[in-house]
Amino acid sequence: MEQGQKETWKSIIRFVVCLLIALVWLCGRSFQIDNTLNHIASTNRELFVSILFVVAATFGLYLVVTYIASKMSKWGRYGNYTNKRNYVIEVLGVGLAWIPYMIAAYPGYMVVDSWYELEQYWGLETFTSHHPPFHILILGVCSK
Repeated sequence: MEQGQKETWKSIIRFVVCLLIALVWLCGRSFQIDNTLNHIASTNRELFVSILFVVAATFGLYLVVTYIASKMSKWGRYGNYTNKRNYVIEVLGVGLAWIPYMIAAYPGYMVVDSWYELEQYWGLETFTSHHPPFHILILGVCSK
């Protein structure tokens, strides 16, 4: 297979993966509302918003992934940096991009399952094997 065909297949695979992630995000958004998929297409407005969301998320992800892939191809096989300044700038860029998430999740982020684990640690719920005991212990010790 020649180089042009390989790049085309890589682009197609990237796009499909981005589309799948966007669809999972859409389903998660619907489940977040009332634990069903009803909010994806129950009305014409919701269907339009869902389609718009999937298209925007897919192309947004695709642009980000393509940008990262182009940067990685310039790094060489093992990601060696020829200039330390480029590495520092990219690390700072990722840090700046992470700031809004850190502000939104202040003082910390816990999924619902973590609350169940804490209730098991504190004896408010019966201990089950659904959660890893070591993780329950870590959460419990940190919550003290």
